[in-house]
Amino acid sequence: FTGAPAITVDAPEVADLWGDLGTRWRITEQYFKPQPVCRWAQPAIRAAADLIAAHRALPAEIAAITIETFAAAVRLGLGRPATTEQAQYALGYPIAALLQHGRLGPAEVAEGALDHEGIALLLSRMQAVVHPEFEAAFPARRIARVRLTLADGRQLVSAPTEAHGDAHDPMSQAELEAKFAINAGVLPPERRARIIGEVGRVGTEAGPGAVALLDLTAPAIG
Repeated sequence: FTGAPAITVDAPEVADLWGDLGTRWRITEQYFKPQPVCRWAQPAIRAAADLIAAHRALPAEIAAITIETFAAAVRLGLGRPATTEQAQYALGYPIAALLQHGRLGPAEVAEGALDHEGIALLLSRMQAVVHPEFEAAFPARRIARVRLTLADGRQLVSAPTEAHGDAHDPMSQAELEAKFAINAGVLPPERRARIIGEVGRVGTEAGPGAVALLDLTAPAIG
């Protein structure tokens, strides 16, 4: 090395990262996205999901949608996406897709799903505004509130909502396995089950080695 001195794993300044090696699994303290879109859109998605779960509102009943959140999320925009990447980094499209289909997974942000006229109609009825308190809390907290105005005049309003999947509100093992099953749907069911089983044994005396996991998760070469 000719630049700054390398910091070794036993250096005092990184002791907090290595002193509990093998006993503290920091991956469990990270954020896992419930839906395959930008993290900043996740609070509003959860708020919308809570509303439709509680009230069973149908897309045709929704006359207006208002999203109150922090400025960075508002800047993601409410336009119609032309690509999967644009759909994943939007605020409006994921919420409209969720309201239209009742779910939001990889299939709903795939390019073949982007031209749905029902989603386009919901986007045309949507607005996003910056909420001063939610903006003041950002980035330490990411909060959103969703208001659905129905054709009969009723208003359905969510509570101020943060995304599910953070360390203080983690996804359950069942939720993680369900997400894995959706994303690994091209694999045979028995292979998916073996991967889940082996990952569950990581960190135990009977846990798999790296080679065993690679054999299950990586395609064969040649």
